[in-house]
Amino acid sequence: MGRRGWCAAAVLACVGCRGGEPVDARWLEGFDLGWTFFNHRVSQLVARTDDDAAQVAFVGGTSTTGVRPTLPDGCDLSTCEEFPFLDTADIALYYGRIQTDRASFSDGAVTVVAGVDGASTTVSVPLPPGAPRAGFAMLRSLSLGTDVPLDGEAGCYDPANGWHPRRVRVALGPPTFEGDAARVTVDVAFEAGNSLEDVRACIDAVRDRAQVQFDLALWVVATREAVTEQEVVGGMSFPDPAGGVPAPQVPTDAAALDGAFGPDSVVGWRAVDMVFHQEDPLERGAYLRTWTLRVDPVGGTAAGQATNYSPGTQLSGFSYAFAGTVVGATLPGAVAHGVTAATAVPAALAEDGGPVLTALPYPSDLD
Repeated sequence: MGRRGWCAAAVLACVGCRGGEPVDARWLEGFDLGWTFFNHRVSQLVARTDDDAAQVAFVGGTSTTGVRPTLPDGCDLSTCEEFPFLDTADIALYYGRIQTDRASFSDGAVTVVAGVDGASTTVSVPLPPGAPRAGFAMLRSLSLGTDVPLDGEAGCYDPANGWHPRRVRVALGPPTFEGDAARVTVDVAFEAGNSLEDVRACIDAVRDRAQVQFDLALWVVATREAVTEQEVVGGMSFPDPAGGVPAPQVPTDAAALDGAFGPDSVVGWRAVDMVFHQEDPLERGAYLRTWTLRVDPVGGTAAGQATNYSPGTQLSGFSYAFAGTVVGATLPGAVAHGVTAATAVPAALAEDGGPVLTALPYPSDLD
């Protein structure tokens, strides 16, 4: 295992492989996350397209949960300050859905812990008899959490309180079909940046040893239809308020989708790579106010976007760069694209420290 990237209890699964019978499957097309009051660190994100309802959560540390942590003995509060507060988030989850008997959707799951050096593993997904030995892999669900010990010895800062992200990367490789299974490589990476605040110097002292747990679910779609991939790039910069009133930030860098992707297409994310403050020589991390990931085959666009706009707590300008890969095909069957959303979702924690999930019902799109 590498120093700052390792697989923690990799879980390989095929939960309900489907083939030779009608399929009713949903997959992740993206999410919109936005805090009500301020910008925050990231400590938990959940965007799951379960069969019965979407499951979501967004937590940004003690400034969203109101929890006041206890410092270890010998640590200086003046350099490891927290500001407990309650904030809520508006959350939307975008999804696609298909009903078909002309393709198989086989799902796998994996848990990987990674830091700045990244980590890689392979998921073996069993295929149903008779399924084509060709197709593609895409994300079904995405979750990340910072409640993971530092790489190396413990410090004064508790990673469960979140990090200022500088890079978040998830990538699935094309499936390799071998016998009765498909093998998919999974690569992830997370880099935490500096706060550059005296009252949070204990974060900056250990941020290079930050690790995050990724919990991913994926679909292997077995089909003989033509598969299309498209690289999606974007990025924007917003000025430093320089002691003045910050201006609202409106990302406008969505990319146009390939003409092969239309309203009848099954199209999802194979890779997502979001980088914040990429040109900052001080390696600043991000306080995020909003975070968006979306592929929209109806509107014909795809993007990864974010902002840090926050009157009263915006300490700097902001920039992000995005690189992603969408993949899919037009399959015989009934396809729908939808959104399910909720406002003022609490950033609540369960007794075990994990996020309290909010179930978002799906609208009646194909029913």
